[in-house]
Amino acid sequence: MVTQADIKKFKELLDKQAAFTKKQEETANSQYFDFVLQDTLGIQRSISEYVGKSRLLFVDFWASWCSPCRADIPHIKEV
Repeated sequence: MVTQADIKKFKELLDKQAAFTKKQEETANSQYFDFVLQDTLGIQRSISEYVGKSRLLFVDFWASWCSPCRADIPHIKEV
């Protein structure tokens, strides 16, 4: 049996999906998606802070528990 609460949750899910799809469409033709992450010093940084300062920006996503990620660190330092 479908309850009002189920319908409400489903509508919220559809709304989130629609918002995500809209954001994807807005950024599809842009050069980058501007987002904020914390750097190694704990400072909030956005991609837009670095745009225009060089031709390339390398962003590496990894996890301390990921063995292949950790194995890549020496190679990334070479770059």
